Amino acid sequence: MSQSFFLIPDISGFTNFVKNTEKKHSIHIVSELLETIIDANILDLELAEIEGDAVFYYKEDYVPNYEDLLKQVKKMYLAFHTYLRAYETRRICPCGACETAINLALKFVSHIGELDFIQVKQIKKPFGESVIQIHRILKNSLDTDEYLLTSNLLWKSLGNQDEDKIWSSGKDHFDSEDFEYKFMTLDDWKLEVEKIDKKELFDIKPDFFLTKRIGVRPKLLFEMLANLEYRTKWAEGIKEIKIKKNEINQSGVSHLCVLSNNTSFEVETFIERRENSSLVLGEMNQSPPIGDQIFTILIVTPGENEDESILTFEVNMDGSGFLFKLLKPLFLIKLKSIMKKNMNNIVNNAASIIKENKIELK
Repeated sequence: MSQSFFLIPDISGFTNFVKNTEKKHSIHIVSELLETIIDANILDLELAEIEGDAVFYYKEDYVPNYEDLLKQVKKMYLAFHTYLRAYETRRICPCGACETAINLALKFVSHIGELDFIQVKQIKKPFGESVIQIHRILKNSLDTDEYLLTSNLLWKSLGNQDEDKIWSSGKDHFDSEDFEYKFMTLDDWKLEVEKIDKKELFDIKPDFFLTKRIGVRPKLLFEMLANLEYRTKWAEGIKEIKIKKNEINQSGVSHLCVLSNNTSFEVETFIERRENSSLVLGEMNQSPPIGDQIFTILIVTPGENEDESILTFEVNMDGSGFLFKLLKPLFLIKLKSIMKKNMNNIVNNAASIIKENKIELK
């Protein structure tokens, strides 16, 4: 029987990440990472199954050459870490999942062997000794988080004798027999991950600002403010927030604010960089009644004790032309009145909103 190829990219640190972080955000991050790995499939591999933190691929009657194997693995590896770097740059959430996602790693195990299938109702899955073996070698004794491991059987078929200097040999004992393999670490590849610049929109004096002390821990208050699920509970006049299902509010994400009179406007989230311990949420309304944009910055700073926060709203209107200059003072009066109501709603209701919605951060 001809040989078939098996490849499993596996996310390192997945168990602790999911167990010890905010559940909803960790699910979102891991699902996007798995989608990123799947989208980076350039060898037309068949997706057998998503196995929690890993993707099980196979290709029937196929053995890759050395160059194609490395090209495929590198494509997935760089896509994985490019996503994490971009997420770290865009994120505004201070929960454990969002803060520690950048620490996730990716390893690969590869193998060749005979391939059979088992079918139960309409589901067809790879089956046989080779399938068992590649899953066994995921539990190897290597003490590094990021590597490409190939079974000796695959190694001998790659035609890679000139590349032996970057590989090491390993051996583990599975099912009463030794299993030998070659492996290479992937640390050098991370240097090729694209750098992501933070988006900075303005650095000017706000037209007005409001500040209040609130008896809520800073990270919990910020989660309540930044999580769009809770926006209608404190934002004056907003009936509904529309955002893509399961999407996390972060820099570059847009949402639609539907007002009580059924008019709506689009708002984009961004981050203004601050060199202190503050948590910052920046939002830009690109279609205000007058002017070009309205920028709103929500700043949460630790108070005098761990259960106190200082919340600041900074608002700036940007525009040009005679009509904007004429109407801006009047519109700022109305806008300031709305923001004062929002601030009072937060001061009076933040603790109860957090308690009723069981908002917590790991």
